[in-house]
Amino acid sequence: MDIGSAFSVSQDAMAADMVRMSQIASNIANDDGSDVDNLIENMTEMQVIKSNYEANGSTISTMNDLLENILGMV
Repeated sequence: MDIGSAFSVSQDAMAADMVRMSQIASNIANDDGSDVDNLIENMTEMQVIKSNYEANGSTISTMNDLLENILGMV
């Protein structure tokens, strides 16, 4: 496994998640509230994105810990 790619893939995914979360927040803010199904769909997607964001953050943290352990061995 390429440690560098674990960082970059996770960081890229987190950046994409932030962009999509911003788009959804804008959709919710501009919604007149007449379509509850759209609101539920947007809120559900936000929950999925939040979970993905947290998972990518954990991956970065784990890779950072791994690198610190490797450097500590040298």
